[in-house]
Amino acid sequence: MFINLSITLMYNKIQLKKENVLILSPHPDDEVIGCGGVLLELARLNANVYTLYLNRAEESRFLRDLDLNKKIRTRESEIRKVACLLKWIKFDFVYDKGAKPNENVIMDRIEKFIELSNPSKIFIPWYGDNHVEHKIFNSYLAKSRLTMNFLKNSQICAYEVWSPITAPTSFFEVTSLIDKKAELISLYSSVTQEVNYIDTTLGLNRYRSLYSNSGKGYFEVFLNMPLKDYIYLLEKSL
Repeated sequence: MFINLSITLMYNKIQLKKENVLILSPHPDDEVIGCGGVLLELARLNANVYTLYLNRAEESRFLRDLDLNKKIRTRESEIRKVACLLKWIKFDFVYDKGAKPNENVIMDRIEKFIELSNPSKIFIPWYGDNHVEHKIFNSYLAKSRLTMNFLKNSQICAYEVWSPITAPTSFFEVTSLIDKKAELISLYSSVTQEVNYIDTTLGLNRYRSLYSNSGKGYFEVFLNMPLKDYIYLLEKSL
């Protein structure tokens, strides 16, 4: 049977404006890999963007020849360059200096950062992303003590990093931003010098154009829905 790939699928362009946005990123680089094009557009719109990292990935295999303090300084220096370019209001970390606190402290930090940022949109790797700390960050979000009003009125825009979203609901074209997105990813040179995240990410964005624009251009895709609906799906997946 012949399938006409020019048919637009049942998902819509994600709507961005000057608003409060919270980026939940397990590690420095996940946010620019998954939604770097959106972040560039939010910067152009002068949106109020807050970013919370789970940790600095200072215990990863990258920068293995440096001691812990030098790893931390290197990673934080990379983040500051990204934050400056993207005009973020604030960024912070759930874990301090390689030491994981107990879950009560973790939940308190996440809830206070959500209260500080008061976001209308929250970006996080989607719940099916195949990385243990991506799943952990989702589980923390599900356990957060949030008001029903916030759950109803805030939108989740879950992005893909390690695993393609099986049924995206929204897309954002990044064709005109793709070179700048590649530059953003390259700012995390401590990881890109060992892993070619630039070509692999752009390859995924290129693939996502297949159903959005008949294979032309570059697109980021998301699970975009009310936070309460996303948490329901997330809890069912755990």
